[in-house]
Amino acid sequence: MFLGDNRQVLAYLLNGYQKSIDLIYIDPPFSSNRDYNKSIKLKNTDLDIGYTFVEEKQYNDKWKLEEYLQFMYERLQIMKELLSEKGSIFLHLDWRMDSYLRVMLDEIFKPDNFINRIVWKATNSSKSQTKGLGKQHNSILWYAKDKDSMTWNQVYRPPTKEYKARFTYNDNDGRGLYQTVPLVARGVQNTPNRKSFEFNGVVDKWLYSKEKLEEWWEDNRIHETRGGNYRKKVYLKDCDGPPVSDIWVDKGVAPIQKEAYPTQKPESLLERIIELASDEGNIVGDFFCGSGTTLSVAEKLNRRWIGADINKVAVQTTRDRILNLNSEVDFKVSTVSTNKLYNDVENESGLKPTVNLKTKLVNKELTINVVDFYSPELIEKLQEQQQDVEIQDFIQVISSVHIDFNYKGTFNPTYIQTDKIEKEIQHSYQNSGNYQVAIQLSDILGHEVLRVIKVDINED
Repeated sequence: MFLGDNRQVLAYLLNGYQKSIDLIYIDPPFSSNRDYNKSIKLKNTDLDIGYTFVEEKQYNDKWKLEEYLQFMYERLQIMKELLSEKGSIFLHLDWRMDSYLRVMLDEIFKPDNFINRIVWKATNSSKSQTKGLGKQHNSILWYAKDKDSMTWNQVYRPPTKEYKARFTYNDNDGRGLYQTVPLVARGVQNTPNRKSFEFNGVVDKWLYSKEKLEEWWEDNRIHETRGGNYRKKVYLKDCDGPPVSDIWVDKGVAPIQKEAYPTQKPESLLERIIELASDEGNIVGDFFCGSGTTLSVAEKLNRRWIGADINKVAVQTTRDRILNLNSEVDFKVSTVSTNKLYNDVENESGLKPTVNLKTKLVNKELTINVVDFYSPELIEKLQEQQQDVEIQDFIQVISSVHIDFNYKGTFNPTYIQTDKIEKEIQHSYQNSGNYQVAIQLSDILGHEVLRVIKVDINED
């Protein structure tokens, strides 16, 4: 997980991950000519749930056309180099830039590697316009690094009543209901290069080999129509549901009703994409990761992942989301500058929060008390927005607490608290020895402080 300009992150990754990432999904700025803010609320408060404590800008989406295209071109070029030969990229856009980026992707990936332009129903409400139709969909452009080598898994929508109603035939042979599908190429499948051959006295451009057709005929899996044509039997018991097409308007990928993070996408959308174009153990990348939906779903689906975002709150949100999903997942949050890696994000310049801690050790029981917490950047933000709000308790501005009770240079927290923050934390050690304890606290704007203390555990 990287905090910083994704162009620098992508350039850094070329050193060790060139031709290694199997799937990239990005949801970049849409050039919507607006700023996207996140409403930040106090923690542990009885204030009304709709109360906004402070607005924090997540990103600026105001561009000149040439600046936007240059921004995207530089990054997409490097992403292509990072993709494995079996890899794919999914680029999520709306009506503003999808035509420009389609041309750009044709140039970078070549037109022959275009797979689909997926239409996703992004909102359930059609916003009225003075002229024209309401805009409800986004476009997701899918390109392969190499179409002949790409990973491709058929994904199905859950079967509906309407879908099941298509299965009307029954031969009463124990196989149950079936429908029939074409065996002969028609329409776009009827290409000039497709050769004709004879099967059961019929010469035509068949979709399958003669060997396969004969096998199905012997197994009674071919239906002969009254007109003497042949169609394949497809049994309901063998079907997972209708295959997913390039129109995604089904409930399985319905939009989020209330976003917790600006422009957040539903997990079900990313689940479909990841299952379509990757396998377990593959590497999934998202370099505009926002709230971490792609990375969270990749973790759930047993994929490895790499993410990046330039916004601190985004990185903090993603980190907490991953750790809440699996506290034992091993990953680092790093920064990159001029192709150099810094593993300790807390060493960035700027005013850091300060924390006052007190510790108490009784036998092998460690108690950590958070006595005070102060965030100068948060106070400055309040002054900028002229918020006159009384903070009754410093604990209300702490967003998360992460503690590694056996810190050895790499921060692997086993205590993670992002909901109701407690001032007193206890931990029992099983074995005697000298330990380092790393305690990381984040304020509600994503500013972090890390304290490391030493603990000597002796035998009772």
